[in-house]
Amino acid sequence: MTAWIVALLAGAAGASGAWWVLHRGATPGPVGVRWLRAGADGQGLVRLPRPPLVEWIDRWPWPARPPADMDLILLLRRAGWHRVAGDDGLRWVCRALGLASWGGAAAGGCLALAAGIAGGWSPAWWLLPAAGYLAGRRGFLAGLEAAGRRRAARVRDGLPGWLEDIALAARGGLNLRQAVEVANDVGEGPLIDDAREAFARVRAGQPLRQPLLELARLYPDPEVTVALRTLVEAETRGLPLAQTLEEQVRLMRALAARRLQRHADSLPFWLTVITMGLLLPPVLVVVLLPNVLQFLRLYH
Repeated sequence: MTAWIVALLAGAAGASGAWWVLHRGATPGPVGVRWLRAGADGQGLVRLPRPPLVEWIDRWPWPARPPADMDLILLLRRAGWHRVAGDDGLRWVCRALGLASWGGAAAGGCLALAAGIAGGWSPAWWLLPAAGYLAGRRGFLAGLEAAGRRRAARVRDGLPGWLEDIALAARGGLNLRQAVEVANDVGEGPLIDDAREAFARVRAGQPLRQPLLELARLYPDPEVTVALRTLVEAETRGLPLAQTLEEQVRLMRALAARRLQRHADSLPFWLTVITMGLLLPPVLVVVLLPNVLQFLRLYH
């Protein structure tokens, strides 16, 4: 038992150290990295010095093989980690995957060593490093997917405001490209950051529809995909941009209100379940325990 407690404390200490490096290191921020907008037009993104953990990942000598059924570059961009990964995102994410995998194997080896010292060696202890390797690999991939889902939810929440800014600029007589650039200047959030990066390629000569379609493929949420494709169709077919976007914003807000209403409708059920789970066991103990004890005393 002592070995298990020591191993758990060592794991907690390692996790606390990693959290401190990410959140309180040389570049403090919500995820360890902050980005500053620079330039006279506010379009550029300047990279701050990279966190120590990112530098350690770059120096890791044993990259892991990427899974064949996952697009790591897409997941990296969806999570927003491509800004710290550098130019070769696949190389960086493979090294990060290797670091997580071998870190899990090392943790499993330490746990096996502590358990063997405390309770004697057993062949089963040799499986702990392999289990730690697989757990570290799967944990990193799950964390990358979870970060992408959280960021995609923030993109969906910020999309109506971005479309409203575009519609307002379009009512002022601007075309789609100019309206999007105005919305990128005044907006904030992950969607605005991705739109700035996309429209930097437009200013370099790329057609307008390609960055919008890339953003639509980046986020699988149907509302985001439909809204971005609506921008493309409005530009291609010559539809009234402001009116089209205002209708799209009303639709998105109506869908968001329906989601909130469904959550509110399910709240009484979950409150009932929680109440029964918290109150029913003590009531049963108070009511039935004296009778059970009396029955046992009578028939002992």
